[in-house]
Amino acid sequence: MPGLGIDNKDLGELEKQIDSLKQEIQDLKSALQGEAETSVRQRLEEAIQAKEQTLIYLEGELKEADEETQGLRRSSRRRNPTEKMLALQTEEAEKKVKGLLCMYGQWKILVRTARNRLKSDIPESELGLLIDTLVKTSRVEAAAELAAKEAEYEMQFEEQKQRKALEAQKCELERLQAEREVRAARARLEVYNQVTKREDSNTEKRNTRETKRDKASVFSTQIATDSEKQGLAKKSKTSMCALPR
Repeated sequence: MPGLGIDNKDLGELEKQIDSLKQEIQDLKSALQGEAETSVRQRLEEAIQAKEQTLIYLEGELKEADEETQGLRRSSRRRNPTEKMLALQTEEAEKKVKGLLCMYGQWKILVRTARNRLKSDIPESELGLLIDTLVKTSRVEAAAELAAKEAEYEMQFEEQKQRKALEAQKCELERLQAEREVRAARARLEVYNQVTKREDSNTEKRNTRETKRDKASVFSTQIATDSEKQGLAKKSKTSMCALPR
């Protein structure tokens, strides 16, 4: 039975994502230290906070997946014998079968000898002994055959049980792998959603500020226009008053 190993491809991918996220957080923190503008610092702090939350989530997923994997391995070691143990069990069963077959062969020789003697003239005293020997030999022959069949059945049953255990373990590993893939995909989607949400929020804030600036500009222009009109009206009135009557 070959040694069993868990496919660590997804766990490795999750660990790479965590390492990459840690590096991004470190880079953002370095950029934050050298930034003086308030608006830029605010955006950097928001990005760091979002990535740290994602990092906590991914580390939790990695820990849970690792615990499930370790638990499955411990459970497999408790339930399933090792390759060496299975080989010893098989060897022991084969020895038992060979011993019974050897004994069965010796008894067959004894029966053949007894039957040959029965064909010849023998004293009645030996006849009873031969009959008893044949009866006992037939009984032992049946017992030996039964024992050999039982040993063979036991070997087949053990092999079948091992195959079922391996198949169940394989299915469990496939389930865990699929579950890890779903969790990794969910984590990536969560990161994308957070980034998109943050970008939408920043865009909305920028649009709001621009709208306010536009309104303020229009209002200022309107005030200036009104003031200019009022000035022109006053000048016109003054000019009219200065005309000779």
